[in-house]
Amino acid sequence: MQIFLNKPCAKTYIESIKQIIIMLALSLLTCGIFVINGNFMNFINYAFLGIFEFGTNNFAVEIVSMISYITITIIIIICSIFLYQKIDNKEQKRNIAIFLCIGIPIIGIIYPIINLFHLIMATLLMFILLMYLTHIVIKEFLTNKRIWTAIGVIILVYIIIGIQASIQVIKWNPFSEEYNHPYFGGYMSQEVKNKICTVNEYIKNQQGKVIILSKEAALYQIPEKRSNGAMDLPFLGNLGYGGETAMLEAIKEKQGYKILLTKENFWQESEKITNYIRQHYPKIGEIEEFEIYQLH
Repeated sequence: MQIFLNKPCAKTYIESIKQIIIMLALSLLTCGIFVINGNFMNFINYAFLGIFEFGTNNFAVEIVSMISYITITIIIIICSIFLYQKIDNKEQKRNIAIFLCIGIPIIGIIYPIINLFHLIMATLLMFILLMYLTHIVIKEFLTNKRIWTAIGVIILVYIIIGIQASIQVIKWNPFSEEYNHPYFGGYMSQEVKNKICTVNEYIKNQQGKVIILSKEAALYQIPEKRSNGAMDLPFLGNLGYGGETAMLEAIKEKQGYKILLTKENFWQESEKITNYIRQHYPKIGEIEEFEIYQLH
């Protein structure tokens, strides 16, 4: 990106090569840590080998919204390059280059899970860049006092919003848990606390032979420092190599376990897996929002 925005010269090429070397070194360091911890193959498995299952099954955004975000992003990029060529301030040019160098690759996170949340996350930095470009235009090309008065009013509104948010934090007190509790600082109603206690007590009575196959699993697993691996977040694309088929085989091996399913699937969860469980294993009860199935 630096080479594209600047006139090619030896210094530009050298700086770009340095940055590439640093990125490669950091990537190799990260891979080395995974190897030392024995998690390198798990990293490859869950980060890459299941990625196509994400893209083929997790498209949940309207085409119009997607086209709108992408079009706006392209316009921001074009405006950034145009303004970069027009301004003389070296710091502003450098900041625009940094935004583009980071923001354009981040757009790639729209895949493999294509929904509104990831669409917003993928283009968020570009919208921040748009605000920065607006700031440059106002500062460099507009000097009308009314404009600065309007900006002052907007800042005042944000300050009021911040004060209101702070009052709500104090009112609802998210720090009701002890400091060492994993949910310290989080908002949690008494109803949710009771639900966690009820389900975890049931799991303890079953000597831990319970699998919560749901996006809600972490809510119960974290306080007890338990993990059932990919089963704790059974989203399509999170299942690694073999996907749904491999997960089903792993479930079949859990003889004697009980499995908890929510009564309705979340849209990212595998219907193939939950339907198989409901069709092949007996339902023996319910607890909170879960149905209990006995694996045999």
